[in-house]
Amino acid sequence: MLIIAGNENPCGFCKRVVVADNHVFRGFEITTGTWTDGVAIGAAGLGLMLFLLLLVLRRNKDLTRYDNHLAWLRASIYFLVGISLSAAAGVTERLLANPWGSSDPSSLVWLAATAVYLAIIVYGYWIYWPRGTYTQGRRLYWTFLPFALVWGFCEAQLWLVFWVLFETIGLSTIWVAALTFAAGSLLYPWHMHYWDMYVAPAHNILELNGRKALASHIPNSLVAIIYFAVFESVAMHVMMQTLALVAAAYCMRFPPPWRSEWFGQPVYRFGGRSKDELGLS
Repeated sequence: MLIIAGNENPCGFCKRVVVADNHVFRGFEITTGTWTDGVAIGAAGLGLMLFLLLLVLRRNKDLTRYDNHLAWLRASIYFLVGISLSAAAGVTERLLANPWGSSDPSSLVWLAATAVYLAIIVYGYWIYWPRGTYTQGRRLYWTFLPFALVWGFCEAQLWLVFWVLFETIGLSTIWVAALTFAAGSLLYPWHMHYWDMYVAPAHNILELNGRKALASHIPNSLVAIIYFAVFESVAMHVMMQTLALVAAAYCMRFPPPWRSEWFGQPVYRFGGRSKDELGLS
């Protein structure tokens, strides 16, 4: 942990930052003899079955058109991958066994850090992110909420799987945090080239994508990883990321799993259109 105790001298703190510290997670293992083995293997098996089902169902589909059924099927596969890896890596176990880490609500440092974290999520995803998002008349369905809650629960833990990976090879906390931040950026091209095209409905105003990243995704990722490095709270990480994704699902009006007014709409590259195409210039 990156906390300086009151009686710890700075040299000792520097040494703990540079040298490998105690692990937050137990590491990758599916032979622990606990319930996590079953979750990891079961989620992987179910995910594989859904993937095979996807291959069959997409054969006669026009993949240039949005399909609610396939979108939810693809999302379910992604969620199951997250559940499987998180259970295998010990992230879910830590979430239930020691959810709050060293969080201390009586500490002014914790309160200030949490307030900053929350402010970045609220501003980035509930205030700024909608400015670069369009819906073109999509209705708001109640299904956006359970979808977003599962999305947040799975993706937040999946991000911490990178932490487990770098921690397992014996890196110090500062290196684990830095590399996890860098690895988390891999989710950006995944979202741009797949998720935002074949799972989420078209919603990006392309000229504003860079600004959205600077105002929401990058500050969120940076603060999230620093906060976790300091307090080691899986629960707070999951809650904050879920709050962000609830905002995203709500603001883009994520469609339901059944046919809706967005069924059959064109799939656009990068999950959106330019201002000119949208008549916003």
